[in-house]
Amino acid sequence: MFSKKYEILEHPADLKIRSYGKKMDEIFSNMIEGMFKSCRPEMTKEKVSREIKIESLDRESLLVNFLSEALTLSDINEEVYLKVKFDNSIANSDRIMMRKEIVPLMKEVMVPDD
Repeated sequence: MFSKKYEILEHPADLKIRSYGKKMDEIFSNMIEGMFKSCRPEMTKEKVSREIKIESLDRESLLVNFLSEALTLSDINEEVYLKVKFDNSIANSDRIMMRKEIVPLMKEVMVPDD
C-alpha cells in the first residue's frame, strides 16, 4: 500500500507530478488532486459536480486528455477538481466516463483593481 498519493518533483519550467496507486483509477485521481492542490486555491463551502467523457488511443493519451479537460473546465468555471468518480474502470480501457466532484469547491478569489 502506498503511503502517499502523489509527489511534486523538481522541474525547471513546468509542474511535474508522480502519482501512485494500485489501479489506474487511483493513479488518475491522485494525479488530478496533486495538479490542483499545487495551485493552492482558496476554499469555499460550495459543492458542484461535472461530467465529462473522454476517449483516447492509449492510456498515456487518456491521462493527458483527462488532465487537459480538467484544466479547461477549471478555467471556464473557476473551479478546482479534487475528487473524481469513474463510471467505468480504466484499467484495461482507452475510454473514460467520469464525474469530477468538487468537495469542497475550490475557487480563487479575484479582486478587481481600483
